[in-house]
Amino acid sequence: PDLDELRRRLRGRAQDSEAEIERRMQTALREMERWPSYDFCVRSRSRDEDFATVCAIIESEKHRVLRIAGAA
Repeated sequence: PDLDELRRRLRGRAQDSEAEIERRMQTALREMERWPSYDFCVRSRSRDEDFATVCAIIESEKHRVLRIAGAA
């Protein structure tokens, strides 16, 4: 949901060094700044909810109608 929550979650997992957490935070910041250029935005909740959301996006993309310029 925000950078403070992301940092809290990463630290709570106790899997990464502080340097790795900082690298991941910088990556997240760059990604968050570019959100208007993405087709989808998944606001993280629980792992299961996030997985279900991504599965729903994938399923919906299978049914997308592609528009070709100049086609009727």
